[in-house]
Amino acid sequence: MFGQSPKDTVNAYSEYETILKQANHVIFAAIPFTKNEDDRAKLVNSLIK
Repeated sequence: MFGQSPKDTVNAYSEYETILKQANHVIFAAIPFTKNEDDRAKLVNSLIK
């Protein structure tokens, strides 16, 4: 967010809120840290399916 004006930040957050309001059956999950990036990608892909 460095270099952005507060107005840009507000607009970005507003856009984010709009997108979230359009989503149905959304689940927010914490993705555990792993040293292997592929392991994280596999977990995320399995959650999306």
